[in-house]
Amino acid sequence: MAISINIVWSKMRRTKHYRYKNTFANKKMKSLFSNCTMSAIVHDPEISLYYKRKRAEGKRSRIVLNAIKNKLIHRVFAVINRKSPYVKIMNYV
Repeated sequence: MAISINIVWSKMRRTKHYRYKNTFANKKMKSLFSNCTMSAIVHDPEISLYYKRKRAEGKRSRIVLNAIKNKLIHRVFAVINRKSPYVKIMNYV
């Protein structure tokens, strides 16, 4: 199996946390989506509001960034599957 496991000990709870790293992941695509995420936070008002709202709720930055990456991936696949350009929903609200 091609998954490496890092064991991290929690100081507060004295428990083990397992972090899995998938070695099959395309590191170039991951880095590109990370850059897209940071750019979307700056330039896309919908994503920016989402990021600020989640951070105000107390979510950690990495968790919110992963959620935004997921949103961007869903947007890309929706555009491909529908074969139509992306429509900004904020224009109609």
